[in-house]
Amino acid sequence: MRTMKSLEMRGMWWLPESPKNALAGWLRFDPGSGARLELIGSYRGYEELNSTFQPPLILGVTTDGKRVSLNRCTETKTSLSMGGFLTSTFDAQMVLVGDHFTNQDELVFSKVGIQYDRLSEWSWLSGFKWSVTQDKATKKITKYAVEYSFPDTHEVAVGDLKIRFAPSFRTDGHLVERHDLRQDLFIEIESPTPLGLEQYLNELFYHMQNYLSLGVGVPVYPVAAYGIPQRKEEAEAQPETASVQFFYSVRRAPGSERSIHPSEMLFSFRDIGDAYATSLNKWFDNTKLLKPVLDLYFSTVYAPHVYLDTRFLNIAEALESYHRRTRSGQYLENSKAEAVRDALVSSLDEFKLDKRVRSTFVAKLAYINEFTLRRRLRDLLDSVKGMSLDMIPDEGEFVGRFTDTRNFLTHYDESLKDKAAKGIQLYLLAEQGRSLLELFLLGELGLSKDQCQQAMRRSRRYRNLMAML
Repeated sequence: MRTMKSLEMRGMWWLPESPKNALAGWLRFDPGSGARLELIGSYRGYEELNSTFQPPLILGVTTDGKRVSLNRCTETKTSLSMGGFLTSTFDAQMVLVGDHFTNQDELVFSKVGIQYDRLSEWSWLSGFKWSVTQDKATKKITKYAVEYSFPDTHEVAVGDLKIRFAPSFRTDGHLVERHDLRQDLFIEIESPTPLGLEQYLNELFYHMQNYLSLGVGVPVYPVAAYGIPQRKEEAEAQPETASVQFFYSVRRAPGSERSIHPSEMLFSFRDIGDAYATSLNKWFDNTKLLKPVLDLYFSTVYAPHVYLDTRFLNIAEALESYHRRTRSGQYLENSKAEAVRDALVSSLDEFKLDKRVRSTFVAKLAYINEFTLRRRLRDLLDSVKGMSLDMIPDEGEFVGRFTDTRNFLTHYDESLKDKAAKGIQLYLLAEQGRSLLELFLLGELGLSKDQCQQAMRRSRRYRNLMAML
């Protein structure tokens, strides 16, 4: 299992506004638990120690001369010995190695790159070529040659952004015994105008990571990250020396270390080929429209061990939300529906209801023209009738069981208890719903019906579902 590498650094550390008050300390970073700075001394006086202290940034220089910035820090512990000797401990959300940033406004970058743990398998891009020469008579290997050339970056324009593969190459080993050659592949996003670090990570790379996770079929996680600060004048002249390395905590789902071959993925870079640029543009274009759908879907992808009831309800809500955002979901035209609603609201006056009761009925009538989940599922299934997929062998049974189960788990109506799926049947129902949702998400990428069918049948999870059915 690949993760962000751990760090341990010693040096002098200070607050940006008080560079003369530098304290000796140790910085330790673990990809699971995050960054912790332990200092000999304190930035505060005794009278301030009982208050919360959250400096936005702490700067440092390590014993080997590296410049370090700790972002969004919180003092978690102070200790006072009998002799009046103070120590203090800070946790930080992110470690930036390679430069000093004195305030949050300086955390602006022209480009950021992130390496994901399954990116190489998903892209299957490599600059390595190898050849073997054998002696014709003895069949013994006489020469084994390895050559490396940087592969194509496959740059895609998404709005004013440029998204590309960014390979890096490094060597290690022994002059006589061995040579270790390694390619590390990053996804790099470049913006013509300065963007804040949080916008890169929490918006742009959030969407990119989800795109990759949909393709792979399981969560993907960052294992390395860097950025080129926009404010550095030398960045254009020496981009390799201007880069800043990022280290931040990544919480992984249990079991996420399992290897997956591209032939088992929903889709890989090689599978979609020329459609890659189109699919990436459509994905970013649809993130606003489909955000509730994607949030619900990926909550099941990144938390596979959540309670089965919760997982099913998330899938049901995602399907309902997808239909609402992409299709007409009303029984009547708005003008007719409003007339019906007004007539029904007026009829309530005959019963002289309590004000609260009346307002409850009025609120319910606001959604009287909305399709039910049952109707939405039928519409969704009708739209893929031409596709020969066997994950839902009986559409009527599936729609009825899915709707009754959702209604029971939402309202716990005893009349639906025997109709609702439980145990392995609930698991299968959730997997059928997830596969159906994935089919539509593939369509939103611009893939053809044939490509969508091939993607579903290639997926290991889909094949497991079919075997269980």
